[in-house]
Amino acid sequence: MLSGCATPTIDSTQFTRPKTVAIVDFPDVKPAAIIGFVNVKWPQAYFLGSADPYFVPAGGQFSASSVDGHLLVGTAAGALAGRQAARATNTSKTGGTLAGAGVGLAVSALIDAGAQATQKKAESYPAEVQAAMPGVDIRTEVLGALRKSLEAKGIAVSMLDDSRNLAPRLRWPATAKDGKPIETGELANSPPVEADIVAQVVPVVLYASPGPLNNYNSLVGIGLALYEGRTRKFLGWQAFRSEQNKLWYARYDSLVADIRQAAPAQHAALMSLIPQVSDAISGGK
Repeated sequence: MLSGCATPTIDSTQFTRPKTVAIVDFPDVKPAAIIGFVNVKWPQAYFLGSADPYFVPAGGQFSASSVDGHLLVGTAAGALAGRQAARATNTSKTGGTLAGAGVGLAVSALIDAGAQATQKKAESYPAEVQAAMPGVDIRTEVLGALRKSLEAKGIAVSMLDDSRNLAPRLRWPATAKDGKPIETGELANSPPVEADIVAQVVPVVLYASPGPLNNYNSLVGIGLALYEGRTRKFLGWQAFRSEQNKLWYARYDSLVADIRQAAPAQHAALMSLIPQVSDAISGGK
């Protein structure tokens, strides 16, 4: 669906180079290892619900309804069953059709059961990362590095902490290039902010396998959305994906066995994106 579309980018000619920037806070980041698909090349993935499972608000997790449909565990197995059943239906003999469909469904069930078991095991992945990198707080480091980078450009930086425990959503009303409104969050009616630019950043750190039979590859990115602080005008959104970490793992157990290399590699890849995000925020005409 997205293959023929241009990735949204922020047009720096639409705003004046800021002297003041307010950064929107976000919940604690939860590194994850998943069987599923999140397209971190598109800003929608960060602000419309796909990233919800990878954040932890104070006191627990976001509701299941807010993440429903975004973790595609077992989807590949279901697709395999469909293909095998279709091939079975195309056989010339009724007996062959029924037998082929039965085999396809049985194989699919085995793959799906394995995927579910692996995903259950992967619930402990954040703890594995914490053990490998004790004391590292991704949220604090991203915000601190971004603030430092902007201040080095002579920009005064403040924080908006009313979003500290809210799921990542666009702060104020916005429309896509086709004129359709984009989903906003609980602060859609909040008042303007005394800052030239309001910047929302959403970092995601994943090892993801598109399906139960695929490798775990690194997905590291930061979603960025900009508004004019005093008018609440939406200036655009953009996704920044790091290609720095090339590590991949055939199995979840292999990933965990190499966690002392895998986790720091992702952390370094994430932090390497900060200069690009800073440039996009400060790059007005």
